[in-house]
Amino acid sequence: MSYEVYLNRRSMGKSKKRIYSLRGATTGAWKGVVRWLSPTVVLKDVSLVVNPAGRLETISRMNNEHKISRTVHAFLRGKLIRRGRNAKAYFQELLSEHGYDCKSVGYDPQKTDSWVALSEEKDIAKSTDKVVQAKYAFLHQDGIEVIL
Repeated sequence: MSYEVYLNRRSMGKSKKRIYSLRGATTGAWKGVVRWLSPTVVLKDVSLVVNPAGRLETISRMNNEHKISRTVHAFLRGKLIRRGRNAKAYFQELLSEHGYDCKSVGYDPQKTDSWVALSEEKDIAKSTDKVVQAKYAFLHQDGIEVIL
């Protein structure tokens, strides 16, 4: 089954530890329903999505009300492979066995209109390489890594 995974700032509260929400992406009873919250997730055949209308709404809210929009407009969509404590070991196994190279990706609605590969300094404003597809994605406490 395909899932949409996004950073859940509400669940994080004031903590810096990231919590990701996993909601159903396919048709049926689970479409749009959050099934799990997890600090680590591995996805396969991943699309990195930014909804343009949601992005504009978020920018408008941030400029006018100084609030973060509750509309989820940026997420990763793919097949769930692992979540929770086994996810990190599985991703490291993928990297070592297959010799994959991974890149960090990020998104900031005020600086870019899509997901981008981050530079060494992890500065989204300096990043120009858009990322829309990936073989695998690993979402964890320190960010998001993808295998292209």
